[in-house]
Amino acid sequence: MPPKKTKKKSIEEEIEERVNEEVEILDDIGDNKKKAQDLNNLLSCGDAVLNLHLTGNARGAFLAGSSNHLVGASSAGKTWLSYSIMAESSLHPRFKDFDLIYDDQEDGSQFDIEYYFGKSTAERIQAPNEDGSMSTTVEQFMDSLERRVRIAKETGKGFLWFLDSFDALRSEADISKMEDNMKAREAGKQTGGTFAMSKQKEGAQRYGHIVDRLKETGSMVFLISQQKEKIGSMVPTKTWSGGVWLKFYSTIQLFLDVKEKIYKTIKGKKRNLGTKSKVNITKNRITGIEHKNVPMIINNKFGVDLLLNAIDYLCEESYWGGGKTDSAKVDSSVTFKTEPMTKEKLAQYIDENDKYEELFDAMQNCHNEIEDEIEKRTVRSKRYK
Repeated sequence: MPPKKTKKKSIEEEIEERVNEEVEILDDIGDNKKKAQDLNNLLSCGDAVLNLHLTGNARGAFLAGSSNHLVGASSAGKTWLSYSIMAESSLHPRFKDFDLIYDDQEDGSQFDIEYYFGKSTAERIQAPNEDGSMSTTVEQFMDSLERRVRIAKETGKGFLWFLDSFDALRSEADISKMEDNMKAREAGKQTGGTFAMSKQKEGAQRYGHIVDRLKETGSMVFLISQQKEKIGSMVPTKTWSGGVWLKFYSTIQLFLDVKEKIYKTIKGKKRNLGTKSKVNITKNRITGIEHKNVPMIINNKFGVDLLLNAIDYLCEESYWGGGKTDSAKVDSSVTFKTEPMTKEKLAQYIDENDKYEELFDAMQNCHNEIEDEIEKRTVRSKRYK
């Protein structure tokens, strides 16, 4: 009699099973144990390589109850990453019923959300205000966010809020000042002095009180900023506008920049297929470790390319053989017991055969081996028992 086929677990079931496991990483030195981050408290960003660099866990990136700051150049992938985080919440048992609020003041997102990120994600996305309007001033943003925090506490239903972007917000004081200056010019009078600090003062004064209460419901806020060049610096330095509080209250701060555009020759002409971005982790309260130039691939057809980026990572770390170039074949037999194949063919194989969990396990094993080697370089006895 043939063996009975077992029903394949869904992604949600896989996560729930892993959440319920007591995961501990044994420390080789002494009797101490380091506990891994509980996957129930982590939401994936949609890219397993970036997940690993943020938390040491291939399946999770952002911590429940946190505020996070995404800074980036134009076309570097800030919006793609934001929607990927929202889509990942649909796969996570804790976050799948959270409200998704996209405060798109820039009105820069014209995606077909259902096509790229699924119906369940599209149906949950809502505007910050009941009338469907977006935040236009920092005061309105803080008021709306404050109300949502209160609602979340009353109902027990959390939310993910994305502000795109903080740069696009004005302040009521600045708007009033602009109107006064306009009237003064019309009357032939001299205008007043500078203005532009009220926005960051409002944020610095009010935001901390809001962040303190996010943990009550596991809600998260993602503040998006445009990357700017720091004026007056002898060395080119990337920064943002709006004040240091944006970083101060963040659990994670990321800087996204364009490394290069991806071109392939199709029907005799070079076609733009996407972007290779690089991510600098400039603040990380989860592990305390910052990283530079973490790769992230954005495909024009579906966004964050988790598979190719993961394959590149495993090849570059020599966990899989070959694959040093896009056209070279990858030997992934240590994981999948398959014949060597090109990166794109391997990506299709993983996708068509739903081998994502095996891929994440391989990445986790690779990462853990690297961490073990790092620990061996600095062996110390435990001073605190």
